[in-house]
Amino acid sequence: MKTVTYIGTSEYNMFNKNGEISYVLPVEFKDLTDVGICEQAFTIFNAPLEMLDDWQVKLSDKARQKMLTSMSVGDTVQITNEGRSVSYVCEIMGWRKL
Repeated sequence: MKTVTYIGTSEYNMFNKNGEISYVLPVEFKDLTDVGICEQAFTIFNAPLEMLDDWQVKLSDKARQKMLTSMSVGDTVQITNEGRSVSYVCEIMGWRKL
């Protein structure tokens, strides 16, 4: 099973001196490709609540409680599967594997 960590790198971040915060999505993704998982994370962090499914709303609410309200260019999604991690950076269109 794959777990997902969102790593925000906004220069406006007030949580950490180097401008980085992280949030582990408390869900395991089984049947999605890595890019599909990145797209799900982007949707959870960016879409209006009324456009999300119930399970996505729960995740979005938890993230918003931690003042994480959007994912943007330069932010990273780290996917961990069986002890191995791979990271993708959000680009203007799509995702680039790091």
